[in-house]
Amino acid sequence: MMAVLNRAIQYKNNNNMNEALRTRIDEHCQMVKCGVKPLSLLTYQARYHEEVINIIKDYDLYYSSEPNGKGWLTIYIYKNKAIGFLIPELPKTPKKPIEHALVGLFLGYGIDSICEFIFKKYNLF
Repeated sequence: MMAVLNRAIQYKNNNNMNEALRTRIDEHCQMVKCGVKPLSLLTYQARYHEEVINIIKDYDLYYSSEPNGKGWLTIYIYKNKAIGFLIPELPKTPKKPIEHALVGLFLGYGIDSICEFIFKKYNLF
């Protein structure tokens, strides 16, 4: 909580990152930190990279990032260090039901939601 308050004070003093992006990063970090999601990802402009990393570090979480088009990055936020080794193995565009299930589980979706999605997508009803 103190980290969030400190960032609010820093935001008033250093207005580089907009408040909406800062709030999104805080939300993603809180969900990972509390165990709601094993992995979270978001895309942002590369010019905010240092600030994004500082927020993640305030939560004592791990991260990895990759380019996502001209001037944009995708960052992966996770609590369990081993997930960092699995991220490169995750399919970027799931094509099979098992790939959808795997990505869904990592992103914190429940089994029922994943199954419902797979049944609808692949007309299994």
